[in-house]
Amino acid sequence: MLTKKVALVTGAARGLGKAIAEALSDAGAAVCLNDIDSNLLESTAAGLKKKGRKVMVSAVDVADQEKVENMVSETINRFGRLDILVNNAGISPKRDGQKIPFIDMPKDEWARVLDVNLNGMFNCSQAAARAMQHQGGGHIVNISSVSGRLYTALTACHYITTKAAIIGFTRALAGELAEHDIKVNAIAPGRINTEMVKMVSFEVNQKFRNQIPLGTFGEPHHIAQAVTFLVSPAAEYMTGITLDINGGMFMN
Repeated sequence: MLTKKVALVTGAARGLGKAIAEALSDAGAAVCLNDIDSNLLESTAAGLKKKGRKVMVSAVDVADQEKVENMVSETINRFGRLDILVNNAGISPKRDGQKIPFIDMPKDEWARVLDVNLNGMFNCSQAAARAMQHQGGGHIVNISSVSGRLYTALTACHYITTKAAIIGFTRALAGELAEHDIKVNAIAPGRINTEMVKMVSFEVNQKFRNQIPLGTFGEPHHIAQAVTFLVSPAAEYMTGITLDINGGMFMN
């Protein structure tokens, strides 16, 4: 489905990013894996290479604009083009498994979450869009959250703020980049069984689970399959949407 396509996935060492990278690779794309955890990144890459996949790694912080621009250039130098960007990298700091209340939130933590979750997306999207413009098109998929759709007591204000902003950012880019045939869409996952879920207690997760009509958390492959669809020919007339995958917790 994605043979001869090249994808860049941020936050790809584990969780959603890893599942997305594996799905795109299984669909035939060459993939650049990005993450700041170089050890886990190499492990994820090794797994793909064992299956004969085309893969490279880039252990850079998406908040560093210069390094991001270099990462995009290196990806194009290695594979010849860049067709797909998945902005998945994000952080949600906790204290003992609990969110940091707004009243007690240090300014530097607020700034760091915005820098990674939002500014990092800007950096990657701008560098990728410039490349896609010259080659005549591409796809950008931004990972938001159900927390960007509604208030959840489990997530802190910095995380909620960035995930809501991503939805607006997606619409803005979809409108501006349409003339270059660059489709920009978002996915807003609900509670997905990843390392981030394991950071909180069973009791807290159970309260969250009780709000989900389908009665269970999602799995990484649910999001990975949606990303693969959005960058496939089946979604060629879709741009500017936010796809909600949350078991019915939020129905738009």
